[in-house]
Amino acid sequence: MSAELDKVAQDCPADAIANPAKIFVKAEGVEITDNQGHTVLDAASGLWNVIA
Repeated sequence: MSAELDKVAQDCPADAIANPAKIFVKAEGVEITDNQGHTVLDAASGLWNVIA
């Protein structure tokens, strides 16, 4: 593996700890809520629902 790939592999666990993934725990209408209580507008999901 190259030195650059080694650095990326070493940084991944630290980055995952510093920036944990969002886990959505609730959805109501067009709003979704993550496990830390932040509510956001779910605007992108409608882009993938198409009646054919």
